[in-house]
Amino acid sequence: MSITSELKKLTSLKDRGDLSQAEFENAKALLLPGENAAASMPNAGEKKRKTLLLVAILSIIPVVISAGAVVLAPSPIKLLALVLFAVACTLNWCAIVKQMRNSSSKGTLESLSS
Repeated sequence: MSITSELKKLTSLKDRGDLSQAEFENAKALLLPGENAAASMPNAGEKKRKTLLLVAILSIIPVVISAGAVVLAPSPIKLLALVLFAVACTLNWCAIVKQMRNSSSKGTLESLSS
């Protein structure tokens, strides 16, 4: 059965008086989990920020390992790998900082408009 038909049944039961308003709302919430998920996760933005920060921190690991390899046994290939990892890490950090700034400014604008 579709959600639409289920909602119509619930509405008709409520209109006839077979369901109270609270029972109707509970049954509707079971049919529409998307609304509950959004309401129960007010910190979704914070979780995203923490994930982005974790990715940024983990992107440093190859740079550190490459730097150690260059120090222990220098070679042009290892130096090239270090430079490429450092560039990739820097670009990653720039993208993450940009995303975090954008999400922060959107949150600020949303809070100002409400």
